[in-house]
Amino acid sequence: MEKALPIGFPVPARYAHPIVLDRMIRVLREGRAQNAEEALAVVKADLKALNADVQVSQEEYDEVVAIKPMFLVSNYE
Repeated sequence: MEKALPIGFPVPARYAHPIVLDRMIRVLREGRAQNAEEALAVVKADLKALNADVQVSQEEYDEVVAIKPMFLVSNYE
């Protein structure tokens, strides 16, 4: 994936997934971050906070199921 991304892409290649990018954009629009680095940190924190005890919408669940494994495998680095 690193070869496909432009130089200076603001997200590590391992997290360059459309859902991750959409979530980052939402974080920026909500004012929870001021730049891409902060937005990725917020997305990571949000994913870490989600566990089996947290109830979310079906749409949120579908997103989390698609991307959380990427973060878990990389230890949220």
